[in-house]
Amino acid sequence: MPAELALRVAGETTEGRILRAEVDEHVRIGGEHPTYVSFGFEHDGVAYETRTTFVGVSTTEFPTNAPVLMEYVPWRPKWARISGGDYGFFPWWCAFVAIFPLIGLLLLYSAIRSNRREIRAYSHGQVANGEVVSFGPDTTVEVNGRHPMQVEWVFLVAGIQYRGKVTHMDTAFLAAYQVGVPIFVLYDPADPQINTLWVD
Repeated sequence: MPAELALRVAGETTEGRILRAEVDEHVRIGGEHPTYVSFGFEHDGVAYETRTTFVGVSTTEFPTNAPVLMEYVPWRPKWARISGGDYGFFPWWCAFVAIFPLIGLLLLYSAIRSNRREIRAYSHGQVANGEVVSFGPDTTVEVNGRHPMQVEWVFLVAGIQYRGKVTHMDTAFLAAYQVGVPIFVLYDPADPQINTLWVD
């Protein structure tokens, strides 16, 4: 897929030569056997050989040694294809399908990292006096039609003010932490931005 995208964005055209064409009887794409067309070309005095995938195209359209218009990526000539074909099995737009699992993995990593940081602050952090500055629903998040309750606080370490917050779906769990209420905060001495609320 990176090659397909690079060819669409930065591909240049040149002429190559057909080396061979064959149908893969063991693979089906959209119910049809793909045709693999191998071709060769030169770039900056170096010879390259690669192949292009076609679906619904006969091998007779690519006679051996016939000239063919092709596309290649100048900074990576091995990424090349015959115009009208695909570099690999999947068309370039399949890359967009892969974006969604990637986003999910990034969100999962972010959540796990955040939780581990808070656990480290809770287990090994130092105590500081803080004060609640915000209490109410977090309208940026909605779970089953409900907004979680959010408590935000401030505290000082070496004369520098830091902030922290926590959310919970159970309003009663955080009901005692209204604006102006003094609290205890546990923070990581190495990075006070990593902090959490001390809950009895």
